[in-house]
Amino acid sequence: MNIYIGTQGIPLSLRAKGLNIIDCLYKLKELSLNALEFDFVYNIYLNNEQCKIIGDLAKKLNIRLSIHAPYYINLLSE
Repeated sequence: MNIYIGTQGIPLSLRAKGLNIIDCLYKLKELSLNALEFDFVYNIYLNNEQCKIIGDLAKKLNIRLSIHAPYYINLLSE
């Protein structure tokens, strides 16, 4: 069994520097973390193209991605 450890969303220390999800993935790798949870609590703020880019990079860096969202977003989104 593998254990994945990471952050929920972009850490505040990176947000304060204006860094984005791509920067976050590189920082997680640098810190030897291997997971990132996206927080789609109020809306889905990524489009399909952005998700593909992020997913490809996460796969390359061996970082697992997960999503945290309310059921109404999960069940009512396309």
